[in-house]
Amino acid sequence: MEPRRFQLYKTNSQKQMRIYLVFCIVMIVLGLVGLISELGFNYRIFNLQSSVFFALTFQGAIGVYIARKNNDNIKYFVSWDENELNYHLPNNNEPVNIRLTDIRKIERESQKIRIELKTGEVKYFGFTYFFSRFELRFLIFLMG
Repeated sequence: MEPRRFQLYKTNSQKQMRIYLVFCIVMIVLGLVGLISELGFNYRIFNLQSSVFFALTFQGAIGVYIARKNNDNIKYFVSWDENELNYHLPNNNEPVNIRLTDIRKIERESQKIRIELKTGEVKYFGFTYFFSRFELRFLIFLMG
C-alpha cells in the first residue's frame, strides 16, 4: 500500500507566498516612508494623504501575518500506510509516529478517536481539524 498523506490546512505554494511576502514588505516600507515624510518633514510624496500611507502600512502588516501563518500551516499533516500512522497536529509540539502493531485498542468517540497502545499510553486523535471526507477514509483505514 502506498502511503497516504493529507495536509491539515490547504496552503498556497511556497513560491507564491514568498512573492506575496515580498510585496507586503514593500507595502510596509512605502507606507512607513510616506508617513514619516508627511508627519515628520511635512512633505507629501505623490501628493497623497497620510491615511493612504497608513492603509498601506496596515495592509502590508496583515499580509505579512497571513504569509507567515500559511508558512506555519505547511508542517501539519496526517499520513499512514500499512505499517505506521504519522501525524503532526497543531496541539502537538512534534510529529507523532505510531506503529500499527503497537496499537492495542481503537475506540471512536464523538469528535475524536481514542488510540490505546500496548504500553498503556493513550493518544487522542481529534477530528476538529478535518473535513468529513478525510474522516471517513481515515476511519475506514483504522477500523477496517
